[in-house]
Amino acid sequence: MSRVAGLYRRGNVWQYRVRVPMDIRLILNREFIRRSLKTADYGEALRRVRTVSYDIAMMFDDVRRNGDGVRRWRRSLQRWNFFINSWHRFL
Repeated sequence: MSRVAGLYRRGNVWQYRVRVPMDIRLILNREFIRRSLKTADYGEALRRVRTVSYDIAMMFDDVRRNGDGVRRWRRSLQRWNFFINSWHRFL
């Protein structure tokens, strides 16, 4: 099974990390975006990383188009984390 770039384990939980592109690094004021995938299962992490990766890529595109979209995307990522937490409770 091949590894996905940016996917790593922190303790028992899989995380995803992507470097912020240079052209928007000053707008976001960070070098990396890190997201917990909130699972210890590698297969589930592979499924979740696709969605998280897509959301982050869309955030980068939105910030490039209009830098004022940063707050909206932060709220969107907060909602994503809330969804994962809520979904995880039902397992």
